[in-house]
Amino acid sequence: MAHWPSFDESDASSRNVAAPHSKRNPEKPLASPVPAVERTIAILRLLENSSDPASCTVSGISRALGMNKSTCSNTLRTLESHGFIEYDTTSRTYWLGAGLIGLSIKARHRTFPSVGATHMRALVRKTGFTCVAFEQLPNGEFVIVDKVDSQKDIKITIDVGQHFPPAAPVFARIALAWSSPAEVESFIAQNNLQRFTRTTKTDPDGLRADLRQIRRDGYSISVGEYYLANTAIAAPVFSVQRDACRGVCMIGFTSEISEDRLTQYAQAVADTGHAITQAMSESLRVR
Repeated sequence: MAHWPSFDESDASSRNVAAPHSKRNPEKPLASPVPAVERTIAILRLLENSSDPASCTVSGISRALGMNKSTCSNTLRTLESHGFIEYDTTSRTYWLGAGLIGLSIKARHRTFPSVGATHMRALVRKTGFTCVAFEQLPNGEFVIVDKVDSQKDIKITIDVGQHFPPAAPVFARIALAWSSPAEVESFIAQNNLQRFTRTTKTDPDGLRADLRQIRRDGYSISVGEYYLANTAIAAPVFSVQRDACRGVCMIGFTSEISEDRLTQYAQAVADTGHAITQAMSESLRVR
């Protein structure tokens, strides 16, 4: 799947946004992986996702990743020396370190999250539901890069940095709706129509029809497809840099979102995506 959904002149004119000119070729293959870097990333991901801190010893990490123990130990010590991980001498376990905090703060001040925050807050005030900003990573996964929580006492909230699989319905359809037909067919051929709940749509012909509708409407609605009790509505955010698939998504309990208001909420999400697209374009012009 392309890292950036295609954006032709007809899309640009309908949204009053200049068609982007790519700084890089989104079809260019990624560079060959560097084993040492791959190992380092694997360790950081394992520490991020571990539900059992006691298993995060040198032996536990090397075993979980199928890594040579000596290589694992050297990598851990290097990460520790830079403050990216920390070591507990009592339990002999590792966890993520304070050195990563500055990196995460810097990442959140990129153009997309920073210019989108005001518009996301306005959407939450208007709808009463949580709003998140997402991006698609080169491996096809989606990551939450910013959020504005609902002010309700009981609400859905998603952590910044949380990852979702490439087949996560509402995000995947936004990416696919502006992808080439070949990319859509490749997604289907790779059995990416994964069923998360009993209501997840997995019919290829149904997906193709949905993508045409999403492209016309400018938004995607997913009811109970990832979590059965949740409804999600997403819209794309376009960038002249064409360096990633991005979007905004409103999430709420299905029981609180009446069917007769779905279109109203969806249009509000689409308007927010459009407003962020315009703000990003203006931000780049003044640099």
